[in-house]
Amino acid sequence: MDGLDTDKGETILKARLRCSCPEKDCTSIKINTYNEKPVEATVAKVYDSHSARTALRFPNLDVPATATLINTKYKEGVALMTLTDHSATGAAVDVHYDLDSNGSLTYDIVSGGGPELNKIKRAVAVAGWRVIIVRSMVSQYYLASAAAKDATTITINTADHFYTNGDTVALGTGGKREDVTIQSCARGNATLTLASPLAHAHSRRAPIEFPAAGWSGNPVVIVEGTASDTELKWTIGHELGHSALELVDVTHTNSIMHYMQGAADTRLRCKPLPKHYDPGTEVQWETIPRT
Repeated sequence: MDGLDTDKGETILKARLRCSCPEKDCTSIKINTYNEKPVEATVAKVYDSHSARTALRFPNLDVPATATLINTKYKEGVALMTLTDHSATGAAVDVHYDLDSNGSLTYDIVSGGGPELNKIKRAVAVAGWRVIIVRSMVSQYYLASAAAKDATTITINTADHFYTNGDTVALGTGGKREDVTIQSCARGNATLTLASPLAHAHSRRAPIEFPAAGWSGNPVVIVEGTASDTELKWTIGHELGHSALELVDVTHTNSIMHYMQGAADTRLRCKPLPKHYDPGTEVQWETIPRT
């Protein structure tokens, strides 16, 4: 196919009749053409030997094999992934990051990770895209102002959040920790309306959790959790899809960019797919930057 060396274009495929008479075109179809998008990243599987609960389930995850698996679907969007293991032996990397001793990476969503992730960043200081895999993670927003006992609304420290109506999440710490169900909320509004009154008063900066299997950015952060080896590999493709391919979460289960880990299929699609967190649709092949 002649894509004319364009980042995005089209070419014509023709079906030609061959017989004793002169050859002629019987039909044709226009098809999209794209330059291949390279995605290169270093993967570090990280644990903290000072914290037993951070021990990885897959400390020897095969990083090159992960790229091979993901490329079976990335190629459909004309993208190619290359992954390098940060460890020359393919082993996990020991970083003393569990500063609050909760057995997890505590991730400050608004600040892009916070002090525990900063410890890992300094230990995995390589150029280009980085992928960090940890055993578990607690992702947190924080209250922007104190909330009184029996309050039915709370205000968090960002309007650009990922909560949806019906989410049940943990608020507070210690004896004041409680599960709250969000009755209504909207991106662009930092105030969350709760389904029932608060059982405790909570101070400003009290943490409120958000369940996440990973975060895009650089580094990408991915949680093993209860995922299988294969689901973990696909999650690497998903999160790099956000960071390197600039794709959003969608609700269509036949996409690697489905918002939940363990989607039924993992294709990149050349059709409008409904976005999960924002209105509208996205055509993945057309969205991928290729310059």
